[in-house]
Amino acid sequence: MAFNSYARFPFLVSSGSVIVDSVCAYKNYGAEINRIAATKMPFSDKTQHCSVSCRVGLKCGIQIISMMGVGKEAIDALPFNSGNAEILDLKADLSGILLSIRRPFLNPDQCLVKCTAWYGYKFPKK
Repeated sequence: MAFNSYARFPFLVSSGSVIVDSVCAYKNYGAEINRIAATKMPFSDKTQHCSVSCRVGLKCGIQIISMMGVGKEAIDALPFNSGNAEILDLKADLSGILLSIRRPFLNPDQCLVKCTAWYGYKFPKK
């Protein structure tokens, strides 16, 4: 039986797609964090999780941003990491992903508006 070189084609296409999506998400994740920080508004951590997941989901697809959100929280949960892993962060990520799936708006800037309405701002503790 001869080896069929085309048998690997679906794997190569799907692998290439994951690589492209990963590069897109990595590039846009940092850009979205910086964009939110540039507003100088005191958005809550959950608002930021939601908005970044929504915008990156719109630009790069929901599969890769889902993996990034879970991966980030998993890294934060490691004992040698100074991050703070929270289930509520994953819930906020999921809210943003669901927004990007539903696409109830055409302008990606609405991600931050919707997420702020849900999760609000952080206020200094008294």
